[in-house]
Amino acid sequence: FYVGAGTSGRLGVLDASEIPPTFSAPNDYFNGIIAGGDEALRNSIEGAEDYSDNAIVDLKSYSLNNLDTVIGISCSGAASYVVSALEYARDLNAKTVYLVTNPSPLKKTKVDVTINANTGPEIITGSTRMKAGTATKLILNMISTTTMIKLGKVYGNLMVDLKTVNQKLLDRGTRIVCEITGLDYNQARKKLILAKNSVKSAIVMEKFNCDLHQANKMLENVDGFLHLLINSN
Repeated sequence: FYVGAGTSGRLGVLDASEIPPTFSAPNDYFNGIIAGGDEALRNSIEGAEDYSDNAIVDLKSYSLNNLDTVIGISCSGAASYVVSALEYARDLNAKTVYLVTNPSPLKKTKVDVTINANTGPEIITGSTRMKAGTATKLILNMISTTTMIKLGKVYGNLMVDLKTVNQKLLDRGTRIVCEITGLDYNQARKKLILAKNSVKSAIVMEKFNCDLHQANKMLENVDGFLHLLINSN
């Protein structure tokens, strides 16, 4: 769970929302929660970060438990909403991470991990949507991308689990099949169609000369880690 207010909250929602189409991951792998709710994504609700009780209400709707990780995002470390979310998560024995860009966060709390990216003063004093926000986006990308790599959602640097839901992604998926199997573009597209647009399945079908059912079973046996199949061949 990413929890934040203002720019920090929007960045968390943004990163979480990009995981399902990029890696075919379930929607609940990453959840972005912003103080003030969805309305705060488009319209600034500056006071929302001060309502600490709302963080607990928002997290309760997700049935948080000790298998979850809550990453509280607050560039200045001043958001009561974020600190409250972290304290509530800790009470439930969930893992907690405090991501700040201020070497001396205005509000401190006990967490499992603190990520403190000291980005220094902004060119416009106090406007943390600038370089502090940019640094936050990069860190969230690192967290989510590394998680997906660890879950076998890539092969090398290729997004073999992407959802081919539009022409751009269908083209990308086809080119990935080309690169890994050596098929030409038209052959790869046909194989992808046979695989019901699953890039991983298309690759396994070609590599092991099998049908879709067999390919999916082989992937299931290695928990979706494509390299375990290809490298053992």
